[in-house]
Amino acid sequence: MEQQTWDMDFLRPEVQQEYQDCIMVLAEKLRQFAEQQQAELHRELVSQIAWRLKSEQSILAKLRRKKREKTNDNIYRYINDLAGIRVVCLYLDDVDRVRTFLEKLPDIRVLKIKDFIKKPKNSGYQSLHMQVQFPNMRKVEIQIRTMGMDYWSVMEHELQYKKKSKIGRSLHKELLACASDMRRMDERMQNMRRLLDKQHRENTE
Repeated sequence: MEQQTWDMDFLRPEVQQEYQDCIMVLAEKLRQFAEQQQAELHRELVSQIAWRLKSEQSILAKLRRKKREKTNDNIYRYINDLAGIRVVCLYLDDVDRVRTFLEKLPDIRVLKIKDFIKKPKNSGYQSLHMQVQFPNMRKVEIQIRTMGMDYWSVMEHELQYKKKSKIGRSLHKELLACASDMRRMDERMQNMRRLLDKQHRENTE
């Protein structure tokens, strides 16, 4: 088959290891930051940190969607999420805390930021995407979102194959409505936490 005869550079063990090393460096820095913030804020900041390397099947599918030829050069040029980390936060303002932390990291260059929280995708998808580059030129995409946004994303992916069915249009509208509901929930939970934080400060003064 075509996929078996093509020597994809990204799949070479040494290249995969370079990306894996970058992921582990970032994951450890994020873990330490989350622990530090938990000690300072007296609450949890990050619910989950997950990572992955993009599979050959996903790479080829993305090249087809982008209508790009199947070449190693196109993979590195047009696919920014060959290596990815997902950071799931508890509150909306925690997303900004993680973003600020990453922007200040030495030896890691922020190449691009796409804020799908301020401006969600047409599907309703919300998340903050950061593309960073390491000194070895390897790139990692970091997705930062709340637990509500993450749940919506998982369920949207689960229902994706049904979008072409007869109920596809109504399903799309319902997903948009759910995304709005999730956003309102995030905002309400954040407001409640801020009220509790204010009360705690007043009681300790």
